[in-house]
Amino acid sequence: THVDRLEQAGMVLLGKTNTTEFACGDMHLFGKSRNPWDLSRSSGASSGGSANAVAAGLAVAATGTDTGGSTRVPASLCGVVGVKPTFGRVSRHGVFPLSWSMDSVGPITRTVADAALVLNAMSGYDPLDPSSSHENVPDFTALLEHDIAGLTLGIPESYFFEGLEPDVAVAMQEALKQFEALGANLVTVYLPMAEGLAAAANVL
Repeated sequence: THVDRLEQAGMVLLGKTNTTEFACGDMHLFGKSRNPWDLSRSSGASSGGSANAVAAGLAVAATGTDTGGSTRVPASLCGVVGVKPTFGRVSRHGVFPLSWSMDSVGPITRTVADAALVLNAMSGYDPLDPSSSHENVPDFTALLEHDIAGLTLGIPESYFFEGLEPDVAVAMQEALKQFEALGANLVTVYLPMAEGLAAAANVL
């Protein structure tokens, strides 16, 4: 459904990109999707081929499926934008199911503005997907020019910052400082049993 909607919106569809088998695991069938910035490195998990193609300039946009990070992780590794939409926002009809309560379909693009445009076209109720939402679809581009002054960001005090590579930890702190400089309120939060999330996700 989401592919049909993008085509109806006027996008030129180029084809499919490499993914992990069954959207989970490794890329054995067609080989690993390399990171275009450094071929010795990975382009990420399930939607690695999509992020790879966008980062390499092979396409202006791609779609990915995300259950536990499979759009967002490849996007971050390849330096592009990946969005996991709110549950029910984009139809999952025709997508190989991995976890009914966690699966989603979202855009991978080079800019946030492009992600908003693609998400506009993909979103909306679909009678072929019983989990899709009847809620009206907002214009995701409408708030692009607004600043983040007054926005509250919850920063977990434990687990998420443990075991980070030193350069990643520094980059995270610099990003948080930038958010604060732009007017966001940083609030420390405690997420109980966060270390059990991965095990619970695997069960689901």
